Amino acid sequence: MKKRAFLILLLVLEFAACKKQSVEKPENLIPEKKMTDILFDVALVNAARGVGMDVLKEHHIVPDTYIYQKHQIDSLQFAESNTYYAANPSEYAAMYKDVEKRLKDMKEAQGKAREEERKTGETSGAAKTKTDNEEEKE
Repeated sequence: MKKRAFLILLLVLEFAACKKQSVEKPENLIPEKKMTDILFDVALVNAARGVGMDVLKEHHIVPDTYIYQKHQIDSLQFAESNTYYAANPSEYAAMYKDVEKRLKDMKEAQGKAREEERKTGETSGAAKTKTDNEEEKE
């Protein structure tokens, strides 16, 4: 029984040791702030792919190439940096929380802008209707 417990303990320790191996920091690691900006743009581009891929094609925009050019990186640098950050879940989660907050803020700002446009349009429409009614009376 003691041998069995010892073997189980040994297996658990070996398994835990395997999990502790981390990804080496790449030489050309993208700084955390810039990586968060890139992940934000990736989220936007992925949304655009789902909704308006025709528009992207019409304007000859290749989403991945666009992101690499905008942030002056290459695909290997992005892949290595993404792997490095993904190996550190708490750091990666914080980056994605920031991306999520920025997306939410952008959505709220768009909603407010649309609401203002709608209100302005209704006011203009109401004013025009009132003016038209006054002209009809004359």
